[in-house]
Amino acid sequence: MSMSDSTGRTTGTRRTWIIAGSAVGFLVLLLLALTFTVFIPQGVTSDGNKQEANLNAWYADAVADLHNCTAKTARAAQVTKGQTEAVNKVLKDAVAGRYGTGNNLDEGKLFSAIHEAYPEQSVAGLNKSFQDAMAIMTGCQDDFTAAQKVVQSKVADFKSWRTGSWTVRTFGGNNFPNDNLEINLAGMDHLTGTRALTLMSRPIVDTDTVNAVKEGVDNSFKEDPFAVPTPTR
Repeated sequence: MSMSDSTGRTTGTRRTWIIAGSAVGFLVLLLLALTFTVFIPQGVTSDGNKQEANLNAWYADAVADLHNCTAKTARAAQVTKGQTEAVNKVLKDAVAGRYGTGNNLDEGKLFSAIHEAYPEQSVAGLNKSFQDAMAIMTGCQDDFTAAQKVVQSKVADFKSWRTGSWTVRTFGGNNFPNDNLEINLAGMDHLTGTRALTLMSRPIVDTDTVNAVKEGVDNSFKEDPFAVPTPTR
């Protein structure tokens, strides 16, 4: 074997390793670039969209539980069609906890509110159906309370997710909430994004709260919509 052949083979081997190393390095850099520009951002977006879809469903379920409990209570109270709207407002507030829940329910205050909304019915007549209505309400009120707790817990989780990790903060967390988060229910304005999250962040306490948001006079829109809410129940 000649010296030139040995040297040539050595040089060729080194060149091959250099080329191979460069190719591997390029692939590593390409993979890192794709990870930080495509894969991680897509993962954050997918996770955020999934959380928003779940929040939409949980909120709708809570509102449905409120309406269903109100309807059952109204039927038990034998509310006539002409008085349904006025009494429904009182009953929705009651189901949502304005007059207390369970053993802490202030029946006297609630009775007075119903009678004020339903003046055509005599006190004696209202008394006949009131206790039956309260038994129905306190039973289904638990379903609404449980659904409301889920909403508040998931809203807090969503807010924590949005800013809780470097990865989410860096790769798209600030894009949430977006228009995929929405409240689109019968009798309510269609709210999306920050406005929807603001309403979801507040307990579904009474119809006044909802109406204030619908009318755009709720100052909470000026507050930080991503502050984790204080539990109310």
